[in-house]
Amino acid sequence: MFYRMRAFAVAVIVVGVASPFVAGQAENDKADPPAKKAPAADAKKKKARDDLPPFGKGKAAKGLPVALTYWPPTSQLIGIDEVLRELKLDDKQQDTLKKAQKAYQDAMLFQPGMNINDRLKKQQEAVNKLEEAIKDTLKDKTKRLDQIAAQGAGLHAYFTPARRQQLELTDEQLTKGKAIIDATYKELYDNAMKGGLKTSPAVFARSPENRGNFINQSTIKLLELLTKEQNKRWLDIVGDPLQPEVLLKVRTGTTSGFGGFGPINPPIFNPKGGPGKGGPPGAAATRITASQRALAMGNYAEAETFARQALDLAKEPTVVRGEALVALAAAQVKLGRAADAESSLKDAMALFEKKVGPYNPRIAAALTLQGDCADLRGQLEQADKLHRKALELNEKVAGANSGEAAVNWNAIGLIAIRQQKLAEAELALRKALEIRENTLGKVHVIVAQSAFNLGQLYRNLKKYKEAEQNGLRALDIYSQLDHPDVVLPMNLMSSLYVEQKRWNEAEKQTQAWLQLTEKAAKDSASSLAPLDRLASILTTMGRAEEAAAVDQRRKSLRDKLAAAKKTMP
Repeated sequence: MFYRMRAFAVAVIVVGVASPFVAGQAENDKADPPAKKAPAADAKKKKARDDLPPFGKGKAAKGLPVALTYWPPTSQLIGIDEVLRELKLDDKQQDTLKKAQKAYQDAMLFQPGMNINDRLKKQQEAVNKLEEAIKDTLKDKTKRLDQIAAQGAGLHAYFTPARRQQLELTDEQLTKGKAIIDATYKELYDNAMKGGLKTSPAVFARSPENRGNFINQSTIKLLELLTKEQNKRWLDIVGDPLQPEVLLKVRTGTTSGFGGFGPINPPIFNPKGGPGKGGPPGAAATRITASQRALAMGNYAEAETFARQALDLAKEPTVVRGEALVALAAAQVKLGRAADAESSLKDAMALFEKKVGPYNPRIAAALTLQGDCADLRGQLEQADKLHRKALELNEKVAGANSGEAAVNWNAIGLIAIRQQKLAEAELALRKALEIRENTLGKVHVIVAQSAFNLGQLYRNLKKYKEAEQNGLRALDIYSQLDHPDVVLPMNLMSSLYVEQKRWNEAEKQTQAWLQLTEKAAKDSASSLAPLDRLASILTTMGRAEEAAAVDQRRKSLRDKLAAAKKTMP
């Protein structure tokens, strides 16, 4: 239970700029010699694909909307009075949890002007205090809280690589289950569209009624796939069934009066209520926070939606409206829409310059995003200039060793790599890593990202000792955090060993990389690169028969992916 909550908290507080040096690396390196990195995918085309319904015309399913894969976080469950009563807590225990949750939510709220390092520390302290309060209060009742969360998520949440072992699902069951899940959602969405509904899959999935129908219908069908023993495990996982009205609240993220809101059912503000034409004073700030959370979890379209809602609530030319414009620009940058982001930032800068003056962290944040826009356009000199300008301001208003300054140093380093200014890149990336270690600690996903970037640079410089040190460090951190980007340093280490002709180590690392990609998703294109690398390594080691078998696996997977692409509607 507590591991899930910590992961959620990390997703909330960690917002990093995607590294162009990282993107594409895992699938494009070849064995010997190293291949050139493939160009970044056309971001605009990707955005257009993402905006289509999963079963819309001309496109294949991209997976369920995030609302249907929602797992109720512990921090939200304890905000539902009916759940507290289900746990049979007395008034004192309930009051303890309510106070802890309220402190947690207050710490997560966006606070304009607060230094990012102070905000991160405050949020992490709140997470620790909430975990401690839950553990001390619930004691042996934590199992029941986990059962409630499982009921809220539904059986389909266990037909995933991450949770399949809890039911000991076979590969065949997992494949059939995915087909059932996709077909159930398709049927619900298609029926709604035929009935005259005109909305996106994300909005459709957010409806409590639609989410409930999906879970109920998919669970009935999925139960038919389970053996008697697996069905017993499922009953133990979910425990005694909740009352329908309680289950509805758990599934939709609806909390009681003191609670906050979840990603499924955010609070509805009266657009005519409160001062300032658009809602109560905190309404827009709350939507900005929701946008930042969605951005941190990689839900960029949802982040844009929340940012636009914040703009609707902040009609007046205030600092809050400027913050909403920056949140919108951040989402647009992630979606690869540089022109849209630049327009949002232009309006934000105009507001900030009038309201807060030129020396303010908000100005620095906007400059940083402007640098990212220039980078997206391939205007490297302009991108470098903007990031250096943002760095200069961040060092004045946030501090030379602030997290904000580290973001700029990292960007400057990555830009320098693309300009082939490798000595400058090394200095900048080392500075970014040093700051992040001091501000975030030794084990943090952003520290791992910095170590990986530095390892890649040293590989290009043929400084193999330094490359291996940083690659292994990134691998260790990602592994400790159980982060999906662990495949990046795995690929890096495999490449390093190949280039140094350390074949036994190269084979071992590539096998581990392949196993991880296959575990994450069966028959995925992400397995093609490690299969190709492994076949090359085995060939070099004189193990021709094994190499041929691996190469045949690669060809079969490639053909299967090509056939699947041809059958797309």
